[in-house]
Amino acid sequence: MQVKHGHPRRPTVGCFLLSVIGYFAVSTPLLYCRTFSYPVINNARIPPVSAKPYLTLANGETTLLLNAGQGTTGTRTIMEATCRVGIPSFHYLFSCGPYQSFWTKSDEYLGQYNLVLNEKRVLHEKLMEHWLFYRECAYPRKPSWWQQLVGKPIIDCTTNRLEEVLKENKMTLIELLKQPGSFALHDSPYPYFLDYMLQLAKGGDATNNLQPRSITLMLSERENTIWSSRRIGEHQEVPVCKEQFNEIITGSSSSVEGDFYYAGAFDLIACVEQARKQDPPPRLVSNILISYRGLQDICDSRKSHASQCHQRLGEINASAMKDYQDRVRQLYKPAYTINLWDQRFTTAEIAMDIYNKLSKLQNMVNRVEMVMRGGPDDGKLLPLISTLESKSEELAP
Repeated sequence: MQVKHGHPRRPTVGCFLLSVIGYFAVSTPLLYCRTFSYPVINNARIPPVSAKPYLTLANGETTLLLNAGQGTTGTRTIMEATCRVGIPSFHYLFSCGPYQSFWTKSDEYLGQYNLVLNEKRVLHEKLMEHWLFYRECAYPRKPSWWQQLVGKPIIDCTTNRLEEVLKENKMTLIELLKQPGSFALHDSPYPYFLDYMLQLAKGGDATNNLQPRSITLMLSERENTIWSSRRIGEHQEVPVCKEQFNEIITGSSSSVEGDFYYAGAFDLIACVEQARKQDPPPRLVSNILISYRGLQDICDSRKSHASQCHQRLGEINASAMKDYQDRVRQLYKPAYTINLWDQRFTTAEIAMDIYNKLSKLQNMVNRVEMVMRGGPDDGKLLPLISTLESKSEELAP
């Protein structure tokens, strides 16, 4: 049978209008129907409008739950757990905030709660925007033909721009620490600013009207060798401090200043400060930072020695992770530590464990149910754990 091949029909204005009408006629009612299926808030005390529109602890105190764990240690799971405790949380491109069912759309208190939370979300998203700058500039991709034609890079990856971004990051972190209420921060970029944030929270900053801030430090851990392999393989665009991997880049072993190495490959501010000592000073971000993809490309270029280079890369990365985790444990003594890789736990079990071990959370006021924001799970309800039950058995350390 002969098949005739003709020109494909181009979409018309009528088709476009039909698709728009179909969206509003079908999709929108389905979204509203979904709100009917959500359960009414359980175990949540909805305070009067006069109450503070955010989560507080006893006597109006607040705390910031800061997870110092590097990515690929279960930070996303732990973020869902803090959400289920009733704590607004942020993790990379995701967050959770107060859930408003169809029946509470006009609730003024929940509206105020979300309004205050949006201020935190704006600051978090600004930090994430700059985190993507570090990722893109650490090992820039080869420009496309049209970029070469224009002759000007889309992103300014000079060290001058790096200094500007780093200064903006510091101010944004100060504003984030000023935010009222209790909330939680997980994953990058926060571990890369850990020392800076803890020092600010402890002493405050009179110049920028920042009062000392209570921080409850958490640490999600993982065995460093396994972590290194997974991190390099699955998150190739993550930036690390270039000096830590000088052996991979130059092909010869060299000692790095002891204190700086101890700070690890994951301290962005220390990395930039160390780079300022170079003579001549670096011109590009890629002279200071490098991504795992860049390090892998260097190893691939070693040809007959590529496998040894990749093995050594994994060892150096694992060593940096071990130093980082040891440093956090010894210097800052986290209030809560968990390793999710020895055995499996549900988010409800982790949430209850956090609630049981962090006694200050047992006096939370204005605790409401959270819903996931961002990503494929947007709109996912995160049911509150019941705090009325007796304490369950704590997870094994």
